[in-house]
Amino acid sequence: MKGINMTVKSFLEQHPSDAICLMTPCGYVNLTAESIPKLLQGQSIYSHLGVSGSQQEISSAEILEQEFCQEPQKEQGIWYAMTQSPAPVMSMQMQSM
Repeated sequence: MKGINMTVKSFLEQHPSDAICLMTPCGYVNLTAESIPKLLQGQSIYSHLGVSGSQQEISSAEILEQEFCQEPQKEQGIWYAMTQSPAPVMSMQMQSM
């Protein structure tokens, strides 16, 4: 799936006081105006698989570097979006082949 070239970090920096629900490769992540600054400062967060007891800790770097698969949508004051891991960067040597 092709992303829109926007990282979670850049989106959160533009919308630090908005709530956002993300569907990530790590599970679902719910962020609030209180949790966003902590995440941006390097604090890890928890994701879940949509069932009780399925929480797992995720590093801030892992979430912040993810890219949106599509433009985030805002509904009733909450952003919703799906993210993906960033595409691997090809080295200059690989690109010249």
